[in-house]
Amino acid sequence: MENLMQLIQNKSAFIDKAMNGQFTKKELESLFTIATLFIAAFGFAIGLRHSWMQALATAVKLPLLFILTGIICFPTLFILQAFIGVQLSFKQLGSFLVVCIAISGTILLSFTPIIIFFLISGTPYQAYKIINVIVLGFAGFSGFYIFKKHLGLKLLALNDASILVRGKLIINLWILLYGCIGANLGFILSPVFGDEHVPFIWFTSSSENFFTHLIHLML
Repeated sequence: MENLMQLIQNKSAFIDKAMNGQFTKKELESLFTIATLFIAAFGFAIGLRHSWMQALATAVKLPLLFILTGIICFPTLFILQAFIGVQLSFKQLGSFLVVCIAISGTILLSFTPIIIFFLISGTPYQAYKIINVIVLGFAGFSGFYIFKKHLGLKLLALNDASILVRGKLIINLWILLYGCIGANLGFILSPVFGDEHVPFIWFTSSSENFFTHLIHLML
């Protein structure tokens, strides 16, 4: 919890500590555990729209969504950041990603009382789902906006205009990739919110993915 308070009160120093590889294994494990619990708490709240079973299932699925997305995208990030000249070590980059997820988790936890308000006030299912998607998107963006900002500072330190332009483009593309994979993985792990008209199920049986489903809705 001490690490969490430091993260909230002095974010920049905390991130610098991560990027310099100064976190101990125990500190990282503690931060990762707290982030997982925060995301799970938010997942439990949004799953209550359906049932207790859905709440428990979503409390497992939502942290899993963040963790799996990070694992899938990490090798690409590690190679690309070395390619553009940043060259953070495996530990430094991994620590930084844990911090970004912890920031996202803290933001989600802060929105949990608001989500519970919408839950008990009888918000219609579609509106409730849209509100939660916006909150999840905002939390994810906030965490990785910080990621983008601090990697950008590392690029500035190289004093090379061409590397700066190329590096910023690669960082933006990677964040877009992370978002796309996270959205599609969330679709695979659905239902997350549950639907009161559908009995509890662990996974939605669908031949679609997030992108084809979005196109289908638009058409």
